[in-house]
Amino acid sequence: MSDAGRINEIDWMKAVAVVTVVFIHSLRAAWDPGFSYVERLVSEVARFAVPAFLAVSGFLYYSETPIELTTIGKRLRRVLLPYALVSIAAYVYVQYFPSYSMGQPFWQSLLLASTFGPYYYVFLLTEFVLASWLLSRMPRSWTLPLFVASCLTAIVPFLWFKEGVKLSLWTLRQPTLFFCWFMLGWTAAAHKSSVLRATVVNRSRLFAAWFAVVVVWFGLDVTETLPPRLSRVSSLFLIAANIVGLYTAFRGFRRIPSWVVALSDRTYAIYLLHLFFVYTVLDGFGSARHTAVWASVAAAWVAGLLGALGVIAVVKRLAPRYSRDMIGA
Repeated sequence: MSDAGRINEIDWMKAVAVVTVVFIHSLRAAWDPGFSYVERLVSEVARFAVPAFLAVSGFLYYSETPIELTTIGKRLRRVLLPYALVSIAAYVYVQYFPSYSMGQPFWQSLLLASTFGPYYYVFLLTEFVLASWLLSRMPRSWTLPLFVASCLTAIVPFLWFKEGVKLSLWTLRQPTLFFCWFMLGWTAAAHKSSVLRATVVNRSRLFAAWFAVVVVWFGLDVTETLPPRLSRVSSLFLIAANIVGLYTAFRGFRRIPSWVVALSDRTYAIYLLHLFFVYTVLDGFGSARHTAVWASVAAAWVAGLLGALGVIAVVKRLAPRYSRDMIGA
């Protein structure tokens, strides 16, 4: 299952998720003029990326024994210190590119993880790192019922959102919307032997179910059979199917290519750094972004990945002992 203690499927999930995250942020926003159905379809299919990161975090953070506060502190340091340092650079950046600013004072942006909009993930991860202290003190038998309850709770915001109403800053920061994905990983780790066996014994069935969910979702979406609120709920099933399907697929990979390992070890740093390059390229396209849509997406996607990896390489070379604290890698 692993090389030198690594978990193949987890490394693959992290690598694919971070590449997908950069791609998502290279796409136009849904409220941009001329946002097409193809763009919306692509963005919906790619939406598994952040939930996959949270599921991986839940899987890796799981502990059969109570997690000590010192461990919680170390994990928060690994998340928050590089985030704070990169946020300073982000705040300077938005002074020159104000279209990407959330229009808040620096202290508020820092506390709410909103210097760049996509930094909401830091806020969520911080919540769930803190929650792991309590989760680790619950009986193992509670994990599955709690996961089911978190899934039902996640549906509520999708039903509550109203069409045409601008989402608030807290929409993507409320734990009820994302806790189910963290619990997916936590529950999988708590029942690891059953999960590993199921992904081998029922491999073909899981692939068939994955394909069926994608086809049904696509059919419902194309025909607009469901009302908007239920259509949003259906996207949860698509996200879950993509995560489980990809995990099952990666379980069959015996070796980890070096580039997958490199991406896996740098996912958090890439997440923090890629937006500087993505936004710069998109800003350079200007209004042409709305006519040369896929050219701008491809350029921003490549720039985001290579730019972030370039900064990581430089920092790790110049300050190898402090690179994790500085940029998260």
